[in-house]
Amino acid sequence: MYKVGLIRVVTQQPPLLEAHADILKKAYPMLDITSRCIEGQSDGVHDKESENLAIPKIISLARQFYEDGMEAVIISCAGDPALDVLRADLPIPVIGAGRSCASAAAGSKGLIGVIGITEGAPPAFREILGDRIVDDTLPEGVICTLDLLTEKGRQSVLARAMSQKQMGAEAIAFACTGLSTIGIAPYIEESVGVPVFDAVLCEGAFACLALSNHVYKE
Repeated sequence: MYKVGLIRVVTQQPPLLEAHADILKKAYPMLDITSRCIEGQSDGVHDKESENLAIPKIISLARQFYEDGMEAVIISCAGDPALDVLRADLPIPVIGAGRSCASAAAGSKGLIGVIGITEGAPPAFREILGDRIVDDTLPEGVICTLDLLTEKGRQSVLARAMSQKQMGAEAIAFACTGLSTIGIAPYIEESVGVPVFDAVLCEGAFACLALSNHVYKE
């Protein structure tokens, strides 16, 4: 078992606090995950202002995880806030959901549709996928992660995925981990007919790879 600290960038209490950990534990039983969230941001990170507010809180949580003996840290946010800072600061693997998901999607063929909650794809997606992104516009009526918890939000996501397929997308990449929280990937794959790269599952896969490599080097 690997001890992993998982940072949620939206202020939540159980059981929602454990939503991403539950997904990861089921998919990757070798991960022993402890979840913590930033305080004072009930609508999460959804623009530059909220990201800037979150970054020092994320850094503080990650450092505390390291002091508590965690072997890796996951920032469970597709915007990867504080990722580069923490990778330079901590001697353990630090995984970002966005970079993980974009890297996984890059291994697929053809054009990629990106669905998130920000205007335009986060930096890692633009850097890694470039002109393979066929569309990255917001689902209608979705401006923060809480909107995804409503039936209207779910239907808007499904409609955006269908639209992206019609534009030529051969796969969908999630640029928001809130989409993982609502478990919508299987419904998109069934109703739209394209594979989906789920950001939380991708962060878990890259955490396993990084931990295996990290342990091997030691």
